[in-house]
Amino acid sequence: MTESHEKWLETKLREELGIPANREKTYTYQQLLFVSNNRHLPRAELTSQYNQTFGTNVPVTQLQSLCNRRNWQTGRTGHMEKGHATWNKGMKGLKLNNGKGCFQPGHTPHTHRPIGSTRMRSGYQLTKVAEPGTWKPTHRLIWEQAHGKIPKSHTLKFLDGNKANPTLSNLTLVSRAELAQLNRNHYNTMPNDLKPTILLISKLETKYHQHSTTYRTDKSK
Repeated sequence: MTESHEKWLETKLREELGIPANREKTYTYQQLLFVSNNRHLPRAELTSQYNQTFGTNVPVTQLQSLCNRRNWQTGRTGHMEKGHATWNKGMKGLKLNNGKGCFQPGHTPHTHRPIGSTRMRSGYQLTKVAEPGTWKPTHRLIWEQAHGKIPKSHTLKFLDGNKANPTLSNLTLVSRAELAQLNRNHYNTMPNDLKPTILLISKLETKYHQHSTTYRTDKSK
């Protein structure tokens, strides 16, 4: 068989698969036919058999992309087929664990963390304060231990702008209005040596706005 005849045959065979000669050039007709005929297999298994058959080492993602481009689907939808009987059919109301949970008495799951443990969430450090899973922000615990409960109209500000640094010396109590002014003044992004000045200015600006509002209200009466 001449080279030109081989090319002609390759073109014809590709046409049978609906793949033009200028598409999927990295695959031979035999390889494309193999993937098409075995499209029903899970992609990992398909890739394993493909590599064994052709002595290649292509990753799963490569054949997965090929199948997606050619719309060679497995035929599985992820839905239960009509007439399928579920494992718990006719077991309505059955309580397999008697409503007492899945763990045996005295069993401690491997994910359990003792009281006093810490973890990070959304950039803040949390401390476990009670079982089975009560966590509170560490910086609030530290402040309240030293100064008492935080008023609802106030919150804590990290002096260095780093909320992952919950030490008492790095915390200050500010009102919600002062916090808003600090944010408007871009406190967190300021150099550390300017932060004390920005904090003082923000407090003064907040006082000024509050007094101005009170003055205009009183004047309008």
